Amino acid sequence: MKYIGFPRPSYPLAEMLEAHISTLSNCIMKKTIIIIGVIITFIITFFAGYIYYAFSSVDEAFEPTKEVTIFQFIGLNVTLYFQVAHWGLLGNHSDIILSTENPKRKDWKFTPDRDYRFDEDYVYFKFVEPSTIIIYSNDESQKPKNFMSTVTIRQEIIQDFRDRKKIINRFKVGDVSIIGND
Repeated sequence: MKYIGFPRPSYPLAEMLEAHISTLSNCIMKKTIIIIGVIITFIITFFAGYIYYAFSSVDEAFEPTKEVTIFQFIGLNVTLYFQVAHWGLLGNHSDIILSTENPKRKDWKFTPDRDYRFDEDYVYFKFVEPSTIIIYSNDESQKPKNFMSTVTIRQEIIQDFRDRKKIINRFKVGDVSIIGND
């Protein structure tokens, strides 16, 4: 309020109350800003920790999980190894490798000249004779040049490979087994 020509009236109580409210308002505003800053800092720290935790396990997600099934042909003194490996963020990439060497060894590495590789989630197999395995899959694996085994590996392609009922109905119960995850 502006007074023209007259001296401004003095109200000491009102001025003191106005100064106190102003100081109190500034104090509340400062506390509110501090509290909001602490909350924002806490939220940022929480999300940074969560992101760090989530991405620290990403390296592990790309490491393959491996499962090895061992077939021993005692009469022939032969051992074959089926290794099923899944990898990827969702585990949606997979390989099945048939090898004469143990994949659990530290120095073992897939070699196309010595090992069969099936780019499948799973394959069916059947023992026909004491020295023959038939592997049923969607695609044929390239026969390795240097596959060293007295066990014969035969491959058969099945057109309706994903239709598990057709596969099982095609054979007698217990005649066919599965390697991998379907």
